Amino acid sequence: ALFSEELGAVVQVRLEERDAVFAVLREAGLSACSHVIGKPNTNDQVEIYRDAKKVFGAARADLQRTWTEVSWRIARLRDNPACADSEYERVLDAGDPGISPVLTFDPAENIAAPFIASGARPRVAILREQGVNSQIEMAYSMDLAGFDTHDVHMSDLIAGRASLADFKGFVACGG
Repeated sequence: ALFSEELGAVVQVRLEERDAVFAVLREAGLSACSHVIGKPNTNDQVEIYRDAKKVFGAARADLQRTWTEVSWRIARLRDNPACADSEYERVLDAGDPGISPVLTFDPAENIAAPFIASGARPRVAILREQGVNSQIEMAYSMDLAGFDTHDVHMSDLIAGRASLADFKGFVACGG
């Protein structure tokens, strides 16, 4: 069920890697729920075909703006309207790669090993802000994983009552 609240994922893979990905999914017993549902195009359009006939087509930006319009309107009321507008307008830029991190560390390095061996519990901040939820569950999970968790509200950071420099990491929960 592609458009449901059941657990699922949409994964984009290169065409030349598709068979290998499907082999891994098959080995995991996921063949029955693994399907090719589309492919990228160069015209920034969402196109839906049935039996090789196009039954729907629309500009990706128009669909994305329609999808995000309610959130944008709420953000304009709740947050800085100029920031909300800027984010909403970025949808129109097909060349915008979105959030593209530049790593300043080696992701293959096992940074947990020294802590696990010593029994240390690295301090992490569980960040909170208006509209955030699941911070209690996240703190509990991080505690079970061996971290020393601390509740930090964004207003604490802004007012200087807390500093991210005092922590080995932080978690920003969803809303």
